[in-house]
Amino acid sequence: MKLQLLAVSAIASQAAFGEQARKTTPPAAGPILVAFVITEGATMIDFAGPWEVFQDVMVGEGMPFRLYTVSDSKAPLRISGGMQVVPDYTFEDAPRPRIVVVGAQSGKSPKMLGWIRSMTAQADVVMSVCTGAYRLAQAGVLKEKKATTHHDFYDDFQKKFPDV
Repeated sequence: MKLQLLAVSAIASQAAFGEQARKTTPPAAGPILVAFVITEGATMIDFAGPWEVFQDVMVGEGMPFRLYTVSDSKAPLRISGGMQVVPDYTFEDAPRPRIVVVGAQSGKSPKMLGWIRSMTAQADVVMSVCTGAYRLAQAGVLKEKKATTHHDFYDDFQKKFPDV
């Protein structure tokens, strides 16, 4: 049931943007891959919160999602609060996700922005959390679309991305 709500939410978002809706449905075999983009300075709650939501979904007796982190390299990263995280994959070797989550973070690498652009065309859902919207806008995938970010950054976001 929760999986259906996720799909409906994604479809409603895309419909609001005037795009053709892409539906996320469970594959015949195997899990739905969900990639969490993390870079140096990532805000822990922006990926840990959504991670918990996805990992708590149960369909039948199993979890329908396989969650992983992806970054420029597999080198350890320092995220908010000083925690160290080692990404599971790089942008070059990550399995193709059906869902991409981009939270607030300081990284702006060309690899990351290119990967986000690529995934916007390939994944069923590319979403941001909080100021992760800046990374989507920097990748150019929000042009002429409605978007939001943390309320403390509305004005700054509008100045930096007037076409969003």
